[in-house]
Amino acid sequence: DLRFLPLTIMADASQDPPEEESATIPEDWTKVKMTIPKISESIAFGTAKMKTYFDVYIDDKFFRSFRYSQLNMLKSNITKQFKAEGKTLSKFPSKTLLSFNASKDVTEDRRKQLETWLQGVCKIEAITKSNTFQSFMMLKPDYDEIDQDLNQRAQGIVSIPDSDWKQTSQKKGVTLWTLSLEGSNFLVVKSYVKIAVPKKFCLKVYNTKDDWKHWQPDMKVCKTIELVEGSTETNMYKEVIYVSYHIPVVSNRDVSLFYHQRDGSLENPNDANRTTLLSCSVLHPDIPRVKGYIRGELNVSMTDFRSVDGGKATEVISVLHMNPKGMLPSSLVNTMSAHAVDTIVDMREYMEKRFKDEGGDASGADEAAPASPDKKLTTL
Repeated sequence: DLRFLPLTIMADASQDPPEEESATIPEDWTKVKMTIPKISESIAFGTAKMKTYFDVYIDDKFFRSFRYSQLNMLKSNITKQFKAEGKTLSKFPSKTLLSFNASKDVTEDRRKQLETWLQGVCKIEAITKSNTFQSFMMLKPDYDEIDQDLNQRAQGIVSIPDSDWKQTSQKKGVTLWTLSLEGSNFLVVKSYVKIAVPKKFCLKVYNTKDDWKHWQPDMKVCKTIELVEGSTETNMYKEVIYVSYHIPVVSNRDVSLFYHQRDGSLENPNDANRTTLLSCSVLHPDIPRVKGYIRGELNVSMTDFRSVDGGKATEVISVLHMNPKGMLPSSLVNTMSAHAVDTIVDMREYMEKRFKDEGGDASGADEAAPASPDKKLTTL
């Protein structure tokens, strides 16, 4: 993943509109104007599957986006807990309407029905003050669903033919490739670097958030918000992190991310020579929008750590697709690639120097495992 922004490269000089102001959790839900003025869609990376989100606004400020399944879960819980009040609410759109090929008219009717239903819910104080409603609006991510979706996106990365990648840079031991993605102004970026340290040492440094300041001076905050599963001291863990940047020339950026690191590769979980790190943006109640920062969106990132040279070195191959959001000057486009290379070089040099300073040598190499037959992402 290489911490995202230095590897974000625009496909052209076009710019997105400024990010709109976000709403905060209101003290009294019965006094707010709740609307669903629009629907957003995103395509799962590498597939034709389109996901629909209903964008909820509070007093004309964006609050958050909900899937139909999430709103349907709220409806079911309200119906069970508030039988009398539930009967007074307007009709909730049925699941059968949510066909993949639904027309724009059907989708618009569904949006209106959900908006009317949610507005009715917000008028009933007994419901809005309940733990059922409050917990839903502070909804923590469904990590199983996110993990499944993230794996699907990563599979899309692995399935990209080598011939589709365009090499854009090869210098200082770092190679960059880019790939255009339909519907996005930002390129998918793949990078490669070989670091003369064992994979175990490489991962130890890479997973120490405080060490990132040595090669990412623009990064001001990088911290764990929630440890979902496992331990960051091992290769098997899931967590939610917050990262912020102070960037010259452009507005400050931050990201809210779900991380899943595990042993093995995507194709072969038992490959002892590999460790895989997947990440994507996630909404989290403990990571609200921060004034003065534009919230970037990481569609998908996959970093593959490979033990090579008998365990004495590590190849790091990273692929990511990110939209930093907000306005970006066109003059920045041509400088991002060079900045990306310099960042990776600084990381390699820091790891190799630290390994040497700590007395690292061949005796500290990873125990070599039989080479994996997997050849994906290896055309370097």
